Amino acid sequence: MTDHATNHTHVPLEQIVLNNHMPSAAAELLQSAWQCMRYAERVADANLRFSLAHRSALRAAAAVLAVRARVAPVGAAPEMSRPQNAWMLMQTVAPELSEWAEYYLSATPMKQAAESGAPVVTARMADDAVRDAVQFIWDAAAMASRLSSDSSMFQPHAG
Repeated sequence: MTDHATNHTHVPLEQIVLNNHMPSAAAELLQSAWQCMRYAERVADANLRFSLAHRSALRAAAAVLAVRARVAPVGAAPEMSRPQNAWMLMQTVAPELSEWAEYYLSATPMKQAAESGAPVVTARMADDAVRDAVQFIWDAAAMASRLSSDSSMFQPHAG
């Protein structure tokens, strides 16, 4: 994954989430992503740590989608309303995060293998997945915050 230079030590994630006009669903997803990732940091089993890191990233992706994606109207044609892979949808609705979406989409088979119990993940791979999830959650939070601030259709989130 590309090295991102964002410094996360100065502003707590909670401040980004709570001090903006983000819809409550997106804020809750980001908080859940952060909690899941914090748990992943403490897990000894590499497969589980890897899987939890990816789950946390998926929750952060869902937060971005909650802010940016548009829901198909009720009664829309079935092809418009069928479920889509979150990472593929992210490439469409948040092209700024396409590199991340491609990264996580390509890691999906490894995540599935890890979740099946196959010993496929090394400790180093799990550590890398956690580090990448931290970065992605921050990138997603910053994007969701920007998108929410730029949008006049959402009411401020009361934290």
